[in-house]
Amino acid sequence: MKEIFTYSVLKEVQTRCFLFFEEQESGFQERILSEENSFTVIDTKVKSTISDLQPLYRKAYPVSAGEYCKSIDRVFELYTVLQALSNRVQMINVIGGGALIDLVGYALATSFQDLKMRAIPTTPFSQLYGFYQRSFYIHFDRKINLLGVFGIPQELWIVPFFLKTFAVEDIRKAHAVCFATALGFQEHFYYLVEKSLSLLINNQTNWTVFYELLREHHYLRAKFSLEYRLIPGESMGFLLQTATGFQMDYVDAFIKGLMLEAYISFKLGIIEESSFEMIRKTLGQIGLEDKLPPQRQVDLQTLFSLIDEKKAIKIQVIKGFGNSQETTVSAGIIEHILKEYYFGKQS
Repeated sequence: MKEIFTYSVLKEVQTRCFLFFEEQESGFQERILSEENSFTVIDTKVKSTISDLQPLYRKAYPVSAGEYCKSIDRVFELYTVLQALSNRVQMINVIGGGALIDLVGYALATSFQDLKMRAIPTTPFSQLYGFYQRSFYIHFDRKINLLGVFGIPQELWIVPFFLKTFAVEDIRKAHAVCFATALGFQEHFYYLVEKSLSLLINNQTNWTVFYELLREHHYLRAKFSLEYRLIPGESMGFLLQTATGFQMDYVDAFIKGLMLEAYISFKLGIIEESSFEMIRKTLGQIGLEDKLPPQRQVDLQTLFSLIDEKKAIKIQVIKGFGNSQETTVSAGIIEHILKEYYFGKQS
């Protein structure tokens, strides 16, 4: 175990980030089970993919996670579980993807502030993405992340052995958030992103380089997130996922959202066409899909309605490699640009 940094929002609100690069299943399980004052909530997908943690599974509270778990009904279910525990535990371990961590974080921040939270993300994207928005969100009224509450985990454990069960394609797509960080804030970081991508060959991951990517990306996100709440791709990614009725995975929505935000920057005259094409080419290497199955396609009418409802949208406008600015763009301008993107120039 190695603590790489403490991320402080306020003096009394901090996350200690730990990396467990050489941790094996048995050692991880022993760490969790040896704690007398902790309780674990776990994604059922983890139970089905990693079989060597059975003693931990038997003592954990299972949740069928994914985007649909981020609902007010699930929050009330957790309230009941946590109420029965609150006098016996001090730390809640959350083992799963970003959606489950959001759900539990929301429940704790709204009604159980005395309980600490240890986030242990288990998917490639959630391990790289982190929790630097400083809020936990749930969906409501068919809108993504409509309800939010201030909060961050007290501890963040990055345990890469969870990633060994994922396909290389999943690892590749997760690089999108690193590419967004390089585009928005740190040009030199792109060379590490590019190196890691180039080594995803023959269905193999170079774990040494990927661990370096994990460590450096969390350091950069912690550094820049105190000034910049958004990263390129987030705003449009949320809208795209909502417009598919949550059928599109957020990773795919983020990749497409990053491409659309780059296109908006290009059409606003902020970046040149050559820069936009370079971004599109890199996203193609990461996993941008032009043709999606019908159930995962964006309902454009719904997308434009969502944009109209907001009147204006904050996006982290890409101004150049390693340079971006949070900008409020009117809904009319965004809708006009996106209609040109999807339908071509209107005569």
